[in-house]
Amino acid sequence: MSLKNWYSLCFVLFLVSCKDDSLMELPRVIVNPNPNYNIEEFPDNFSSKTIRLVASEALKIPGFVRNFEIIDSNLMLVHPHPGGIINLVKFDGTVSWSKQQNEHPFQSYSGIGKVVVDHVDESIFVYDFRETKRVKYDYAGSFIKSRPLPIVHGDVEHFDGAAFFNIEGYPNLAVGDLADQKIEILKMDDSIANSSVISYSYSYKEGEVPYYDNNDFVVDGNKLYFSRNYDDTLFVVTGNKLEPSIICGVFDQARIEELRASSSGNAYGALQNAYNQNIPVTSYVAPSSNFIYVGYVNNLTEYFAIVKDNKVLTNSNLYEIDGKYIFGRIDYRNGWLLNQMRGAEYDFLQKYMLENPTATYSQAKEALSTVYQSSDLEYVYTLIRKR
Repeated sequence: MSLKNWYSLCFVLFLVSCKDDSLMELPRVIVNPNPNYNIEEFPDNFSSKTIRLVASEALKIPGFVRNFEIIDSNLMLVHPHPGGIINLVKFDGTVSWSKQQNEHPFQSYSGIGKVVVDHVDESIFVYDFRETKRVKYDYAGSFIKSRPLPIVHGDVEHFDGAAFFNIEGYPNLAVGDLADQKIEILKMDDSIANSSVISYSYSYKEGEVPYYDNNDFVVDGNKLYFSRNYDDTLFVVTGNKLEPSIICGVFDQARIEELRASSSGNAYGALQNAYNQNIPVTSYVAPSSNFIYVGYVNNLTEYFAIVKDNKVLTNSNLYEIDGKYIFGRIDYRNGWLLNQMRGAEYDFLQKYMLENPTATYSQAKEALSTVYQSSDLEYVYTLIRKR
């Protein structure tokens, strides 16, 4: 090697060593999609609650949801589309009350941007992105008041990232703002003047701003976490910064960023490209106690994994808990996990797994495909949480 080439190599190595390597130093957990998923059991310190809606009650429910909340002994289901419907389901399987958009000229909302619950004040807030207002109800579903929202940097339609949290030193409401790519941390009275602003910029990507993807906040213990959908990085909110804490997901984030760029930054366009190319995509990363929950999509099917101490404990689409079997997507919210199944499928799965205890996911999926669903109006909700 010539002296000139030697100096060139040293210079390149120097530049590499000077790069911000905080990303490389982060704990990294890869949840590998499995070509032959087996049945998994939840850890022993998890328990479940099964809620069954018979046909007469299930008729009030427009379908499966991604947005839910536990309010005392009730399951709140939020269907932003179609109709902007909110249902409060008692644990005994009856629908306590229902709301839908435009049902009252002065006491309802016209479009659901986000529904958040203040468990301290026992209030439910609907953020109306169409009329730029907040509608407040009590736990019984009774209207309390409606008030206009302040303009958050000129972009009032994106309340998907709104979330309540109660941590000392932080106000109680966070609203994502797409226009300026900021997160507004607002007081309970929606005052912006006293709010703090968190920039979206990754600490290890100076000058780059990730795209807004229905982001959300998660409270775990005394820490506030942030993650955006379809991303594998979990952040801790520290002061007015987002500090990456762990990389946990099923894909190479650089590949997803390439898909975002090829989709002109459109998150859902990138997601569709990933689906079309059968690239596994992380749906959410959520910390809870000593665990991290990971939802992801592989070959257009949703899976769920549990991570602890930077190791994958479970990874499947077919689970057993408390002697019962569940199949399909598992969502997370405030310490609770939710699985949703049609009644006939749920009943068939219990019988099938008792007769075939070593069945794999693929075998169970094939068996479930024979269940006639068109007249199946019942829903079975399985709530799971750590004891």
